[in-house]
Amino acid sequence: MRTRTGIRSRHLAAPDEATSDLAVAAGRRVLANSNTLRAGAVVVATTTPDRTCPATAPPVAARLGLSGAAAFDVGAVCTGFVYALAAGAGLIASGAADRVLVIGADVYSRIVDPADRQNAVAFGDGMEPSSCAPGTPTSPGLWAPSTSAATATTKT
Repeated sequence: MRTRTGIRSRHLAAPDEATSDLAVAAGRRVLANSNTLRAGAVVVATTTPDRTCPATAPPVAARLGLSGAAAFDVGAVCTGFVYALAAGAGLIASGAADRVLVIGADVYSRIVDPADRQNAVAFGDGMEPSSCAPGTPTSPGLWAPSTSAATATTKT
């Protein structure tokens, strides 16, 4: 795996860990790192939601204590996190939210065949959060990624 891709290890979620569990853990960490426990919106970028309906973001927001926050998923596979950040920036720019929690979270091990050497090597389980807020005319705003890349708990 390392020779072909540069990837040294692959992380797998525990059997009882859902995408929302990873997203909640990531959300807690980034909210603590950004010195606030609030957000006007939660956007979760995922291709592996807990279920197709309802979206993963509303229960994540509820578990984080963000009642009343707008919450929705963005499903765009590899570019999902970038699109989720753009959606968060749009919410802030429009005034719909003053702070947006953006979380990318996936549990690909449940949908990718581990014997598929073309795809399995490229997909693992994990999450990455960021907190976005408006800036002043002299600053681009707040971007508070987690202190380290968040990953699921079990290694292969």
